[in-house]
Amino acid sequence: MRRLHSTKIIGLVLLAAALIGCSNGNAATATLPLVSTATQLPSATVLPTPTEAPLAARVNGRPITLEAFQKEVARFEAGQAAIGKDPAALGDYRGRVLDDLINRELVAQAAAREGVTLTDSELQKKHDAVVTAAGGAGTFNAWLAANEYTADEFRAELRGELIAQALAAKVIDVPTAVEQVHARHILVTTEAEAQDLLARVQQGADFGSLARQFSQDLSTRPNGGELGWFARGELAVPEVEDAAFNLQPNGLSGVVHSALGFHLVQTLERDPARPLDPTALAALRQQAFDQWVAGQRAQATVEILAK
Repeated sequence: MRRLHSTKIIGLVLLAAALIGCSNGNAATATLPLVSTATQLPSATVLPTPTEAPLAARVNGRPITLEAFQKEVARFEAGQAAIGKDPAALGDYRGRVLDDLINRELVAQAAAREGVTLTDSELQKKHDAVVTAAGGAGTFNAWLAANEYTADEFRAELRGELIAQALAAKVIDVPTAVEQVHARHILVTTEAEAQDLLARVQQGADFGSLARQFSQDLSTRPNGGELGWFARGELAVPEVEDAAFNLQPNGLSGVVHSALGFHLVQTLERDPARPLDPTALAALRQQAFDQWVAGQRAQATVEILAK
């Protein structure tokens, strides 16, 4: 079972994209937050006026141009194509890209209200670090071209991303030590199989041995179903996470049903204030910031003017 470790801030995670995407040769793709729906007024794309370019959306009266939206869609499509994926298979990806632009605008507005700024020297330092991590100017420029960025466009996106990170540090507070459990599980495809394995464990069979023999979770089966230590919000399957947190040390769940199948869960240890590892801490901070942005969007006036 994979851990649910989000790596997005808001919009394209440009810094991470450059550090990771450039080094492995893959174009980065957009990572889009799941947020609550704001006040949305769908309509046809507005026609240009003598003083206003065509718009894709307005966010609290601030425009997102149709040109900016179309460029972002093109970047998303290029990123998907570079890794051999068809964007059309993702459903309404254009709507998700527009949602992302709206969230970025909300973050920019919030940063201005909170007095969050970034100096040119700070931006240059981060930009230089990205270029170095990419393997030099040649590789970095190739990444820009593959993702349809000009140098100025990337710099502007990087500035927005860094301001978003600074805003997140100011408006959210995630503890570095939280309640965690150490658990393991067995995944099978039918309830009858799960009931049979439950009876065997209750009669003294070794949970880890049964996991290695029968579990359909290929990521944990070799280690006897080990999920390791985790906090709330970390696992990809909330039903398993809930079961683990509802058990005392060495406790065994009943059969737990999820979208993946049927599980048995055993909690081995609990710690009320275990320090989070860096990856888990980053994921929980991201989750908290996503929720904060969702709250901002719920209070915003958003007009959708393009599809």
